[in-house]
Amino acid sequence: NMLSGTDPLPLLPFLNTTQGTIVSLAGALPLIGILMFGKAVAIKMGKLEGEEFGEAIMIHPIETLFEKLPGFLANTISYARLGILLVVHAALLIATNEAWAMGPAGYPIIFISNILIILLEGMIVYIQTLRLHLYEWFTKFYDGSGEAFKKMTPEAVRVKLDWDRST
Repeated sequence: NMLSGTDPLPLLPFLNTTQGTIVSLAGALPLIGILMFGKAVAIKMGKLEGEEFGEAIMIHPIETLFEKLPGFLANTISYARLGILLVVHAALLIATNEAWAMGPAGYPIIFISNILIILLEGMIVYIQTLRLHLYEWFTKFYDGSGEAFKKMTPEAVRVKLDWDRST
């Protein structure tokens, strides 16, 4: 009923859209405040040693607004993509199971749809691994410091041989 209902907030049917927005903001704004000023409060309480309070109160809120919040939004959109692929996967499975009612005439449909499901699962795995490598792994561990690549093996010593016998 949640997917087929006409209620704008299916999980909170007692709220209308405006009230749902107010409830969402009332929950999100304190959390954003904690993200922005939580480090400074922890430093002031003595929970974080070696950190400066002034730096945390000035830099951390800006870092949160321009780096962490857009990152949260990007991750939410990325995980919504996984949800969409899950719904498509479930729809293909339902169509495959409906083909069993057709008897032997449904066997080609079952065969082809199973191949499509396997291809879809492979695509989901490929997209997720590529995302984890490029988005998660590289941004956490790769540092583009501008240092030139150096081989681990030493340079080969080259000797020039002169084959001229006249000298």
